[in-house]
Amino acid sequence: MDKVKPLDFSITSVNDSSKAFRTDYIFLTNEFGILYDMSHIIQNLLSTHRSMELPGPFFFRLNQPYRLREGRIVLLLQGQVTIRYNLIEYTVYPSQILVVPIGSIVEIIHVRPDTILRMTGFSPSFTPFARRDEHIEYYWGYKQSLIIPLSENELEIADGYFKLIWNTVQAEEFYRDAVQHLIVAFLHYINYIRREFHSTSDVRITHQDELFNRFISLVNKHSIRERNVGFYADKLCLTPRYLNTVIRQVSGQTVMDWINQAIIIEAKVLLKHDNLLIYQVADKLNFSNPSFFCKFFKRMTGKTPQEYQGS
Repeated sequence: MDKVKPLDFSITSVNDSSKAFRTDYIFLTNEFGILYDMSHIIQNLLSTHRSMELPGPFFFRLNQPYRLREGRIVLLLQGQVTIRYNLIEYTVYPSQILVVPIGSIVEIIHVRPDTILRMTGFSPSFTPFARRDEHIEYYWGYKQSLIIPLSENELEIADGYFKLIWNTVQAEEFYRDAVQHLIVAFLHYINYIRREFHSTSDVRITHQDELFNRFISLVNKHSIRERNVGFYADKLCLTPRYLNTVIRQVSGQTVMDWINQAIIIEAKVLLKHDNLLIYQVADKLNFSNPSFFCKFFKRMTGKTPQEYQGS
């Protein structure tokens, strides 16, 4: 069975780095892509109610998790987008910029019909020199998505970066070096406004919120192999009982609820986007046998793995 390709800038579909895929609103190579105008795409997406296929390698489906092979920078100009990023739900509003790290699992929950946004993404190989720069280290290693509200001036500058990158790739030849350095400059600017936002924000993270964030990070990293509350409690230097108490107070769910959700999201990604049979997915997720995996998946989702895979 052919699997649905993730919404993904390019690596599996554009094999020649000297060639580029172009439309009036998309430019992409095997390392870099920019989606400059998504407004008419969103209209078509919502008119089909669940999914639409975009020109080239793109496929976009609401309420389906994808693992991003490259990071993303998204600028929302109008409308509203609700996403689930590594288990946690976020809503992005106009005049906000969103940075999603490489390897994240993202599910788009809702898009308002009037949404206008710009998006760019690139692989680590596109700007290898940037990985040595401590000022933008968060883009490669930050484990939580980054949503920053922008002032009017910051919004104008951020949109200016998108416009400059877009105009640069309109040339007949792809000026790779120029685009690389524009991306790095953009990341430096995002890092600057991130520091300014955190230094002036009145929002204070409580100790319980910090514990919850650390716990979720651990779950996203270890849940495939570690499903014992004690493992996470040990990592956080807490007793299992206290960890469960904190997680329930902060989120309304237990430690095991979050672990099970992480496993289900990983299972959905594997079922839809990897060429694996059911027993291979069960093995990859460390279930003792396929039957146990199928029962767990049905209990959590209301569907069998086969039903989900074919939907």
